Amino acid sequence: MALYEVVRIDEAGPGEFVNATVIAGGTAQARKAVAHLEGVTSTNVVATRIDIAGPVRLLAAYWDERE
Repeated sequence: MALYEVVRIDEAGPGEFVNATVIAGGTAQARKAVAHLEGVTSTNVVATRIDIAGPVRLLAAYWDERE
């Protein structure tokens, strides 16, 4: 198993999937892990393996968007 970043390659609409970090056995399995999410089709997501032995990398950050 490896760590993958799965991202949408087209324009996402409100409430639709944008990206995810997935533990999977390959790129196809990583893409399949998000296949059920809103806005995902068989052609609009790509999975890229994250090199966990590479340099420091920020995987995710979240902000409180309330005004």
